Amino acid sequence: MLIGIDGRPFYGPAAGTGRYVGELCRQLDGLLPHARFKVYGNRDMQLPIHSPRWEARGDSSALWSRLPPSAWYFARAGRLAQQDGVNLFWGSANFLPLGLGPHVPAVLTVYDMVHHLYPHTMSCRHRMAYSLFFRSGLRRANRIIAISQGTADHLREHFGVSAHDIVKPQVGENFHRPRLEEINAVRSRYGLPAHFLLSVSTLEPRKNLGTLVHALVALAQSGRAPDLALVLVGQRGWKNTPLLAQLAAARQSGVAIIETGYVPNADLPSLYAAATCVVMPSLYEGFGMPILEALHCGATVLASDTPETREAGGQAANYTAPTERDLQAAIGQLWSQRSAVSPSACSHRIPPANWRHEAAKMATLFRQLS
Repeated sequence: MLIGIDGRPFYGPAAGTGRYVGELCRQLDGLLPHARFKVYGNRDMQLPIHSPRWEARGDSSALWSRLPPSAWYFARAGRLAQQDGVNLFWGSANFLPLGLGPHVPAVLTVYDMVHHLYPHTMSCRHRMAYSLFFRSGLRRANRIIAISQGTADHLREHFGVSAHDIVKPQVGENFHRPRLEEINAVRSRYGLPAHFLLSVSTLEPRKNLGTLVHALVALAQSGRAPDLALVLVGQRGWKNTPLLAQLAAARQSGVAIIETGYVPNADLPSLYAAATCVVMPSLYEGFGMPILEALHCGATVLASDTPETREAGGQAANYTAPTERDLQAAIGQLWSQRSAVSPSACSHRIPPANWRHEAAKMATLFRQLS
């Protein structure tokens, strides 16, 4: 079996999509020991598996190689995969390429409905890609995978399409309660304050970080949490001008805010464990991997109250509406109760994690189609 895979999740530092696809690939490598894999991309890729059975497939044409990554994927990956004789193609990140012949079975993974529910939070380039190619991918796919029941429900409601299965994000082996010395080393490395809220996400409008900043400033100015800082982990994304202005104003008002940028995967468990509270105030998420990761590291978690984030956090997380007033009230309550809450109090309610179980669903689909 020769399986083609969209390589875009493996460009640059691995964010949520890259971690999700990478973990599934590591499991698929063991579940499909006789399969070979070609990963299609026109940029340098960090493949999750180093094996003769895994190959990065670029483009021999210098002219085509100069295309932007997504444009190259739509225009070239399907045709190259067909030329290579793949038995199946996995569109691992919301889209299938053009040019896949009808005899090539295709599996499409859909993460969220941001382009339909919150299009104003996206860049023009991404909105255009969805308007041009998303529906065609749904029609072309032989099997559609959603990453949450919420995404599956939205697919059915807004596009009249039923997901064939749900393959939920899990946590990697390194996401567990770190030792105290590990936490202290990360505290020193990033200059972390004694008490801080932690957000792990790309800095972009859908993450609603400006509202979180306003809520924290209001708490500080009211005297309810004057020593509570904010640590933002993640790369700056798009449409950031208002957020950057809010961060500058918050700092001028006396609230400590640290932007770490991208953080290696190995440092995340200690960052989660060191935080007073991990906050995900997003307007919308397809699932919310940081919620599950943080819970497994012993963190207190506060997330926007949506069906998808409840899938991630279950009964172990705290939830609130993502408004300034509600965030302020929820953070204030957690801050006042911090000394009374045992880190292990909700550990029995943390959703179990099993990447192999989820990847087995993919392996079954691949075998059926090929």
